[in-house]
Amino acid sequence: MLARAFEWRDLSYLHAFRAQTLFLDSALVLTRGPLQVLGTMLSAVFPSAGLFTAVAQDERHPRARLIGQLARLKGLPAARLTFLSPERFAREAYFIPLLTLLARQAAAGNALRLLAEVESDHAALSLLRKGGFLPYGKQRIWRFSPDSIAVAEKDALWRIANRQDAFAVQQLYARLAPPAVQGVLSRLPDAETGLVYARDGEVLGYASLQYGLRGVFVRPLLQPDLDTAVFRSMLGTLASLSFLRSRPLYLAVTAEQGWLETSLEDLGAQPGSEQTLLFKSLTASSVRQTGPLLHSPGLSGPIVF
Repeated sequence: MLARAFEWRDLSYLHAFRAQTLFLDSALVLTRGPLQVLGTMLSAVFPSAGLFTAVAQDERHPRARLIGQLARLKGLPAARLTFLSPERFAREAYFIPLLTLLARQAAAGNALRLLAEVESDHAALSLLRKGGFLPYGKQRIWRFSPDSIAVAEKDALWRIANRQDAFAVQQLYARLAPPAVQGVLSRLPDAETGLVYARDGEVLGYASLQYGLRGVFVRPLLQPDLDTAVFRSMLGTLASLSFLRSRPLYLAVTAEQGWLETSLEDLGAQPGSEQTLLFKSLTASSVRQTGPLLHSPGLSGPIVF
């Protein structure tokens, strides 16, 4: 099995199987759509953009290939698997060589962990476990249709976060996130770009925001002793933001925030399948054991298994 960097000759293959892609980054695909072809072209032209695409190819059957991509997470020593395509070749014989190359690239970029998420009953969960991924949490994504949420009143409890809130938001995360989660993600990235709920000068709730042309993705983090009216006020504040209009709203509710699901159900949100959050630890050996780094000046070479 040959594992190598994506090349332009792979583009037609990826395009032909674009409808058979397994996505491993829900926020990305729900906010920007299935842009695996465009994202792969970007990674080939601008490797500094934080994307890397690799191919595992059967040398005896060149048409049999598995393509995968990782994206470096801004502000965190981690990278995330974004997709595998086509899904029918997401098998151990293809995936392990592909993952080895992706892990090498991520580790060479100083990432300490590789992240992924997949539906808990999907066959790919077992495949990821064979590749060294371990679970660190669960989540369920709830969907609101466009314009289905009432806009908050002028005296809304929530406001846009600013730089001065970042430390308090990180403290909230340190109090509420389970040790297993903090062991993987020690801090929240972009803690000053979401919504905050503060009372008597203390931040008691935070909602990170990620948005694109396809939708808005929210990760709420609220103290469990808060009244459900605070959560509903958060939704109303989101509805008042201009970038949400005419776009669906997605809320990723982790297991420890599961008390929010009753309110979501009462408000008519549509639940998705349970997902398992996974991580794979990376070390310097991820680079040393697999040879020189692709795309480094003067260095090249595929991995042959």
